[in-house]
Amino acid sequence: DTLNGINGREYGYLNEDSNLERTTIPATDGHTLVTTIDANIQKIVEEKITEYNEAYTGNYREGEDGSYNTGCIIMEVDTGNVLAMAGYPFFDLNEPRNAELYFTPEELAPTEVEGEMVEPNTGEMLAELWKNFCISSTYEPGSVAKPFTVAMGIDSGAITGNETYYCGGLLEIGGFKIRCHNRYGDGEITVENAVAQSCNVALMHIADSI
Repeated sequence: DTLNGINGREYGYLNEDSNLERTTIPATDGHTLVTTIDANIQKIVEEKITEYNEAYTGNYREGEDGSYNTGCIIMEVDTGNVLAMAGYPFFDLNEPRNAELYFTPEELAPTEVEGEMVEPNTGEMLAELWKNFCISSTYEPGSVAKPFTVAMGIDSGAITGNETYYCGGLLEIGGFKIRCHNRYGDGEITVENAVAQSCNVALMHIADSI
């Protein structure tokens, strides 16, 4: 209703003198919805995600795509406007319910459960496919925060960006052992590589400097 607005109308009647009395109610324009999505950027993102998954098909799991899920959001730095948002695997908006387009014959084949052949629940399979991975799945954004921590360190003058740190696999903070994802430690590591390899220990040292 907000977007459609209200149609105008005109009506009339004859008064006692048989003169036409006309009343006009003007139309009310609906509101306009403008998306921040940039079609060109969106197209590029979808192409690159597809290229990635095609290039790495079968590398980790035979016959499977490069990843279970790939998500990409591109935002305008100053405003937070979302310029592109895409996730993989895709589905065809023109044929969203055609399971044969998205799943292998093996995935769609009946399976034996307690001696009975059971058809797969394609409804649940499609519902999983239709999810927008970028906004429907949650995760701890530790790696996302690391560049901000480094930027804050450089901006505040706490670090220059040329430092090196030693990662032995964990750091004890406040009585808690906080581990790096590399349990064996990254050894001597630069600020640049700490971000590239998402080293928790180096970033804790940088945060401590700040």
